[in-house]
Amino acid sequence: MCSALRTRQFLEQNSLRLVSRTGPPSGLTTTVTYTYEFVDGGEDRKTLDREDAWNRLRGALRDVFAEYGGGEAYLRAERASFRDPDERK
Repeated sequence: MCSALRTRQFLEQNSLRLVSRTGPPSGLTTTVTYTYEFVDGGEDRKTLDREDAWNRLRGALRDVFAEYGGGEAYLRAERASFRDPDERK
């Protein structure tokens, strides 16, 4: 794991630059600490990753909502189930 955290591939894929490494000379213990900094493009990449994640989730519950007659009907049913049984009379 320690050697993977300092590879060029890891650094480039995550838009990082290795600033420092502290710990024993072998660098292969649980006490090694790596300090990174983001390089240009890091924030843009994070934004794109978040947008991609959101786009993958869109429509994920479409079938569930369809069973209730759509999203609004689902919300109405959920809200109604929170009411006190005496209030429903």
